[in-house]
Amino acid sequence: RIKLDIYGYLSFSLCSMGSGASQPELLLGPPNAEVALKPEDNMPLSNKEEQLAMKREEEKQQKEEVCSATPIERDSSRDIGKKKKKKKKKKEKLKHVMLSGRFTQDKRILYMSNVEHELQQKGLRTFMVKATAGESFGEQTAHGLANAAVMVAFCSTTYGEKTGVGYETYQELKYVHEHSSECALIPCKMSPLYPPCPPDDAGQNLCKLVFSPSLVYVDGLEEKHDTPVYIPSGELANKIYEAIEKSGRLKEVHVDGGVLEQLAELTA
Repeated sequence: RIKLDIYGYLSFSLCSMGSGASQPELLLGPPNAEVALKPEDNMPLSNKEEQLAMKREEEKQQKEEVCSATPIERDSSRDIGKKKKKKKKKKEKLKHVMLSGRFTQDKRILYMSNVEHELQQKGLRTFMVKATAGESFGEQTAHGLANAAVMVAFCSTTYGEKTGVGYETYQELKYVHEHSSECALIPCKMSPLYPPCPPDDAGQNLCKLVFSPSLVYVDGLEEKHDTPVYIPSGELANKIYEAIEKSGRLKEVHVDGGVLEQLAELTA
């Protein structure tokens, strides 16, 4: 009888609390109960938001697996989770196409910017030094070279000149030559004189070494009224894209590199 009185009292108290509570009945249901979505919950997410949501869902699943595992399994699962995170960070280090040229003429700078835009329209990640007031050419150049899978050299007559500035086309060309296994070089002939012939001995020697006859260049010139002029930026971008594809580096610098890799496997 005592138990019945206690349970009766408890059940009465719970009912009273439930009837007087301000919380909706949905909170009293089982943990796995489905919650009806509001109209705004069905709003589409941007690609970035969807990726963040997927990432949070994966982390949530990993935490649930860790909590449900035995102590030994839990330690190993944590180690696996850490390894996965490290690998994921490594994959997130994206490569790009670096555009290298001497910024001594406004016309050339504008033309290079147009070519960069055309390459971006084709889905390529590009990089071109654009230091403004308060920014450092050195830091941008270092970043561009360290993350470049391809460097496109706009070979004017004095390309590769060693001026003593430190961060210049001489240093860029030297770096790519010394890291040829990591970065492919695509020279673009932008002057009738090719290979480039800078005025200093160091620059001349480097250009002769790097721009050997075996290195195929992309011709960026055409004749108009017996005068060499730049070809349209879109046309040069097409040639550069084809050269990158032939070099085998396209999937590294394309925004849809993973899709391109899958297509290559299917067509192999």
